[in-house]
Amino acid sequence: MHPNPKWALLIAAALAATVVIAGCTGSGNGGNTTPAAAGTVAQTTAGPLYSPGDVVRNPKTSSTTALLIIGYDPSTDMYERALLYPNADGSFGYRLNSDTVKAPRSIVESVYSERVTTLSVSAVPIGTPAPATTITTVPASVSGTATTLPTVTPTAAPPFIYDIRPDGGMDGTSVSVTDLHGANFVSGAKVTLTRDGSTTITATNVVVVSPTSITCTLAIPAEATPGVWNVVVQNPDGQVASYLNYFTIHYNPSATTTTSAGVTSGGITITSIDPTFTYGGSAPEIHVTGTNFKDGITASLQKTGSVDILQRASCQRIDTTQMTCYFTIPQGHPGQWTLYLKNTDGTYGSLNNGLTVNG
Repeated sequence: MHPNPKWALLIAAALAATVVIAGCTGSGNGGNTTPAAAGTVAQTTAGPLYSPGDVVRNPKTSSTTALLIIGYDPSTDMYERALLYPNADGSFGYRLNSDTVKAPRSIVESVYSERVTTLSVSAVPIGTPAPATTITTVPASVSGTATTLPTVTPTAAPPFIYDIRPDGGMDGTSVSVTDLHGANFVSGAKVTLTRDGSTTITATNVVVVSPTSITCTLAIPAEATPGVWNVVVQNPDGQVASYLNYFTIHYNPSATTTTSAGVTSGGITITSIDPTFTYGGSAPEIHVTGTNFKDGITASLQKTGSVDILQRASCQRIDTTQMTCYFTIPQGHPGQWTLYLKNTDGTYGSLNNGLTVNG
């Protein structure tokens, strides 16, 4: 029996429509909706994970601010980013000013690992948050009866941190903070840097310039742990504002040389180390030879090109030309590591790319 041609045409049309619908499923993001890629980003590529316009935040903090990715510089492996604030409805957002800051890609992608949405950089407005409006409701009076309103003592608003300039510094140095920007700062406020497992760094010369600005000095100890720290402001009434993982302490080896062997930097010469190869997760005993090793000398290994992957060692000085260092190498950071030595009198030396770590 031959099929009716009319029915054959109808069936073919239905099948074609099904294919078109199936092919369109999940494609596109209409209007200003969040891209399908929004959410925690897995670091699976060697290149940058974020593009200009991406709005990213730290999923471990309750801060309402986020970062707007302005651009990426492959020559320095750094992102240019700006702070982004939420609109009244909670969506992002606007910028307080046109300032931007550059930060290492490794820190941005590890700390700000959640991509919220993607915006057009040029379309993000620059302005200030609208002031809060206080509405007082007066109860209606009853005819012939006097109404007495209760006396209400207003509660001071808690402080809030928007930004800090500069947002980083070297260990062993004093950083002059020219503007800790925020809201509801009160004279007598205390400023600190905190990090789990580390001693709190308390600012000195704290001056509350205005309710929105503080200046202070941060004396960063030489033994401070490199990496990101929390910025904390506490008003005299005990109310606290915290901006988690926002201030970066960089390791300061005081070394400026770039050669890979026989380095002389500031008075210490490193001739060789043994071994020159190890594995992640190991605890090698490294023998160092050179000159000008003094009592109290300290040693550190830092992943070349990183600002916070650092291991300090306990050292046994044998004489002015020999010492033994005991390191613990973390897993997951293969590549070249640089050895830094520093005497108590400030003289220093380095052996760039002196140790190779596998795995």
